[in-house]
Amino acid sequence: MNLQILLKNISKKIIKLTRSLSIFHRLLIGFSLVIIIFSIGIISFVYDVVEDKMYQTNINYVFQNVEVVSRLILKELHGFQALAEDFTDEEKTIDLLEDIGDLATAGLFENGGKTQYEENKAELNHRLYDTFSNRYILNAQIVTDYDQFVQMSKEGDVKGGQLKDLEAFLQSDLYKQVKGLPFQSRFHNTIKENSVFVNNRNANISIGNYLMLISPITSGNGEWLGALVLNIDASFLTGSVDIKKQFNQDLYIVDQNGIIAPLSSNYFFYYYPDKVWEQIYDSEEGLTKLALSAGERIAISENLNLKDWKIVSILNVNDLMEEAHKIRNITLILTSVALMLSVGISFFVTSTIYNPLRKLVQSMKAFGEYTLVPNYHDPYPDEIGSVGQQFMVMVGQINEEVRKKIEIGMLHQKEKIKRQEAEFKALQMQINPHFIYNTLDIIRWKVMNLEKGNGELSQTIGGFAQLFRYNLSLQEGHVKVIREIEHIQQYVRILSLLHERKIALQIQYEHKEIEDIIIPKFIFQPIIENAIVHGKVHQVEGAEICIGLSTRQNALYIEFSNNGKPISEERIVYIQNKLRYVVKEQGSIGLVNIHERIQLTFGEDYGMQVSSDSDGKICVVLVLPIIDKV
Repeated sequence: MNLQILLKNISKKIIKLTRSLSIFHRLLIGFSLVIIIFSIGIISFVYDVVEDKMYQTNINYVFQNVEVVSRLILKELHGFQALAEDFTDEEKTIDLLEDIGDLATAGLFENGGKTQYEENKAELNHRLYDTFSNRYILNAQIVTDYDQFVQMSKEGDVKGGQLKDLEAFLQSDLYKQVKGLPFQSRFHNTIKENSVFVNNRNANISIGNYLMLISPITSGNGEWLGALVLNIDASFLTGSVDIKKQFNQDLYIVDQNGIIAPLSSNYFFYYYPDKVWEQIYDSEEGLTKLALSAGERIAISENLNLKDWKIVSILNVNDLMEEAHKIRNITLILTSVALMLSVGISFFVTSTIYNPLRKLVQSMKAFGEYTLVPNYHDPYPDEIGSVGQQFMVMVGQINEEVRKKIEIGMLHQKEKIKRQEAEFKALQMQINPHFIYNTLDIIRWKVMNLEKGNGELSQTIGGFAQLFRYNLSLQEGHVKVIREIEHIQQYVRILSLLHERKIALQIQYEHKEIEDIIIPKFIFQPIIENAIVHGKVHQVEGAEICIGLSTRQNALYIEFSNNGKPISEERIVYIQNKLRYVVKEQGSIGLVNIHERIQLTFGEDYGMQVSSDSDGKICVVLVLPIIDKV
């Protein structure tokens, strides 16, 4: 209550302050405020929409960019895998390793075994040298449980490297893991590994900054022979794909431990803490917002489908929205200029309203105070000028206006009386049908007593009474399908009695739920009546009317057919034209009325369709929307 009083007092003060100003100043302030508030509101709304749209568009673009990069990188990595697997699957490689393994287990110095061992080893070294010539492959060698084989040509030239400590590698978890899964070549993140492999030409130089690909080698019966080890220079990832860099995004291949390799030529990751990668891997949507000391960042990631590796793009939010901010600044400048122009235009327009209005007010005051014929003239035909001209004839029209108001009041009173009489007559019209229905009900009970049960005559009277009651429910414009079906069943029973011939009514539902769909009332009876009047179905032996109800394309289809007499093609075309152009004729408006009711209620997508089958029998289809409640 206190708040209501406070608001009321504030409202009075504002009104008092406003009314203390002249109309000129009120109009000027009002115009200016409306223009400013409207402009700021529209611009803010539009900018928010544009900003959100640009943000989403840019994010989608980066997602697509990351997805493309992921496919290209995966293609490169699969290329190395294919090269390794082709080598390990070659029959010559397997045969050499089997022979070497047999010689190693049989003893190197027995029966010339050492010489044969060295020859097989040399041939395997030559194959490694010739096969793996890609400049990004830093080292290619085969590791077995008893030896390692390196890249060496027939001329004795060496490249690549070898394990610094074979025994340590054989005991490592990595080697044991590969040996435990001898049917799958796998990449391993060894980017930070150092001093495991040394250069074949200079044992003092270690091989580093590489990804390790290990491809197991097995015999035909699955026996473990060894593993092919490729050390691939991680620098091949940077620049190996044509990346269109926008928004200053940094692209990386990462795993849960951090960056494996950068994909951008100029990149920054020195300020990314370990928790960043945890947040990225915890995100299920591929988009992570990062709050870093260097500012807000967005990380967009895509699974590489290779172990737990991901392609990650990290970009600055300000870079992402740079174009949107430019648009905002330009919009603010243009809006400021437009507002200044609007205030000037408001001043001019206000003057053209205030000055003639002030002149008119002065004339009105003069008319009320000391003259009946004020001196007023405005040559301009605008609204204020028109008001002034009408003011000059107002005095002579006062009595006429009063007389008209009195006459209008009397007409209103007469109309009220007529409405009351019409309501009374409508009430009488409702009472009389109810009286008839009640009388029919009494007759039915009398006949049932005479028939000593519910005989054919009493059933007919009861059915007619139900038809009559259904027709009395005028307040119902729509009913469930089941009620319209029950009504038409009673109607067909009475027609059978009237024409002394059994007319079968077949009802077919696509599914039971159709019974509860809401449809307009009284749309079945005219179609059944049409089958009797024009189809002469009652004159046919085994007379039958079929109604099929089905749903498709979010609509209810009700199909009527009968085995009555054929209808000529000209008659069908005539009915179709009446429905198309909604032609109403005396005594033949049933079908057209149904069609028009449906279209007026639900739109032109619905209505009635009329066609004929190959035997010339008419087929009527009603198309209605699916409505489950009124």
